[in-house]
Amino acid sequence: MKDLNLKNLGEKITEAFINQNQFVFAKVITDLKNGDVSVGDWFNYLMCDPKSNPPIFYQVSSPFDMVSKKAPQHALVFQNGKCILQTSYTDYAAMRTGILDALVLKSLDVKQLSDKKVLICGAGKTASWSLKGLKAYFPDLKEITYLTTESKRSEFEDLAKTLGVKAHHTTDNNPSEYDIILCHTNTKDSIFKDPTLIKPGAILTGFISSTPYGEFCDDFYNSDLANILIDWDMNLPRMGFIERAVTNGKVKKEEIVDLKDLFKGSYVPKANAKYTLFTSIGTPIQNIALLKMLVEDK
Repeated sequence: MKDLNLKNLGEKITEAFINQNQFVFAKVITDLKNGDVSVGDWFNYLMCDPKSNPPIFYQVSSPFDMVSKKAPQHALVFQNGKCILQTSYTDYAAMRTGILDALVLKSLDVKQLSDKKVLICGAGKTASWSLKGLKAYFPDLKEITYLTTESKRSEFEDLAKTLGVKAHHTTDNNPSEYDIILCHTNTKDSIFKDPTLIKPGAILTGFISSTPYGEFCDDFYNSDLANILIDWDMNLPRMGFIERAVTNGKVKKEEIVDLKDLFKGSYVPKANAKYTLFTSIGTPIQNIALLKMLVEDK
């Protein structure tokens, strides 16, 4: 795995979101069965930059089997009839996801973190890249609190130490004292269930993968309480928590903002919102940015 400059990657991800209309995307999920029994599936993100001459094609694929429950990712890039890049992508996927925390905070005009109380939920690969991204964009960061039940505490604390950050472990999920809460877990149930406990002005992020709810329960998705941000408007049909909130009349669909508008600087948060909540379920746009960087660095 190449050691990429995180600020350069952040700039490329920001550019890719702003210019996303120049790319062509397709997502294919193939369910593989042995008779009537599902043995796994094959996930493919296909991306093309038609403005390149000749066009560049990107593929990120991930087989998932029902036995190991693992989904390793691999990436391929093609141009001019040749494969110009092939690489394991699992760690890169964690990198391009984790760095979004810093990009969102920066775009919401957060200037420094030394005067903020930061909580990171999780201690795995993506949480680790989130911490690295925070330190890259906010070098004044000196300490964070992290909430986890995982066994990776020593690894996470060692990483924090190398970054010059003091990491305090907690098992208390009371959010009321934190200015920033960044979530990268695989929880099957919501960690935070009462939006009235959130500190006024707080910024929350959640990255939902294996659960239909994520770390913040449905009550958090409320236009009267929050600025609601998502990663990509194309993901709205797959965001059940947003759909439920819209159906229940808690979220005004026209007030949902995606990263393109946030990164362009055309979005002004509602001043009367109690908190800002950003949610991501993953986009191919980040893949384009990271793979372009890997090709250029060859």
